[in-house]
Amino acid sequence: MVSPPHAPPFPDDPTTATRHLCAGAYLDETFRDTAMREVYHRPARAVALSYGFSVTPVLAHCRRARRVALIRDAAVTVVLLAALGAAPITPLHAITIAAVLLPVCSVAWSLWRHAQLERFRPGRTPTAPGTDPRLREIDLQQYGNTVVQAGHHRFLGAGPVIGTWGLTQPLGPGPVPFDAAEVVAHLRWRLGALVGGPGTVPEETIPGLTVTDRVHLAGTEVGSLASITPPELVAEIIRRPTGPARHHLACQVASSGGEVVTTVHIHVAVQAGALYLESTTTALTPCPEAYRIVDLPDATGRQAWFRAVRCGLLGTPRVAVRAPFRLLRALGDALPDNRAFTRRTAGPAGGDRVRTLRLGLDHGARVAVRELACPPDDHRRYPDIAKHQRLIEQHVLDAIRHFLSASVSSA
Repeated sequence: MVSPPHAPPFPDDPTTATRHLCAGAYLDETFRDTAMREVYHRPARAVALSYGFSVTPVLAHCRRARRVALIRDAAVTVVLLAALGAAPITPLHAITIAAVLLPVCSVAWSLWRHAQLERFRPGRTPTAPGTDPRLREIDLQQYGNTVVQAGHHRFLGAGPVIGTWGLTQPLGPGPVPFDAAEVVAHLRWRLGALVGGPGTVPEETIPGLTVTDRVHLAGTEVGSLASITPPELVAEIIRRPTGPARHHLACQVASSGGEVVTTVHIHVAVQAGALYLESTTTALTPCPEAYRIVDLPDATGRQAWFRAVRCGLLGTPRVAVRAPFRLLRALGDALPDNRAFTRRTAGPAGGDRVRTLRLGLDHGARVAVRELACPPDDHRRYPDIAKHQRLIEQHVLDAIRHFLSASVSSA
């Protein structure tokens, strides 16, 4: 008997986490509504950075799913009102109206939702179904180098902190021969050499690694939600760590298609004749199992459509009871809050309008879309997290030793 040829494993799909979160927009009503209420409908708040996924298509699908769900809820509410109106006159007619039309509304929603989930099968790249000024604004903020945080949530969106440490190295008597910006530049160069890509040696790199500057600001200290801090200002922030802005060098490794993300945040300061180094590691774990049903072999086909019909029928009572309340809540969520803005001016070249924020209000990001969907999990279940954390930390320490040795030699 001839054994079949060995098939190599499929490569990682970098959009896996985005795909699962887009599916969650149709599968998880609480996630969808909270993301719309706390992010999409809050233009006066900063948007948390995206780690391992793209928030724009996720919110676009949340918006689309919610609109269709509201159409369903409006139809259900009309049916309920018609049945209540007819009940005193013809009770049997009222019961018939409700018994026929309510399941139709629920099943129609369930079938439409199943059709949308077909878009997120493995191998398909999730895209945003349409855009608007708010989505474009969110898209600009999610990949900037500036983090505007509410309160003390410095690493919002990056997952829970799994480890932190710091060390201080006295630099001896006399003038300090370097500043913090030079140390960060050396770290950026040494860690950047570990970034994988075409033409690199796998044994000498960390696949999925990115090294970027991040500037952290409190939400009460910003006058606009600018997502980019210029390089010259970043260097000044590094040299002056006592100001309101704080710099971190973010070393992020996305693995398993963005489902597992390890980020080591490095902070460097030169003060009081000493070098201070701080390392904080955060980790994101995979999306919930419920969102990953789009990856199952039986997620398509005739049986899947039958399950969608059954789900719609069984969910009819819940849909009917909650429909009027969902309509009222959606209306409240969508009301604009212009009190947080002082004025709106036309953007450059006739683009989207730029808004100036009110002084003293906290405009920082309060929630992150991915963290809404993915509750903290035991990071020890995912060995890549500890591996990447230790690799990066070791290279950081080696780079610091090399820099200090070179500085002492030149001095």
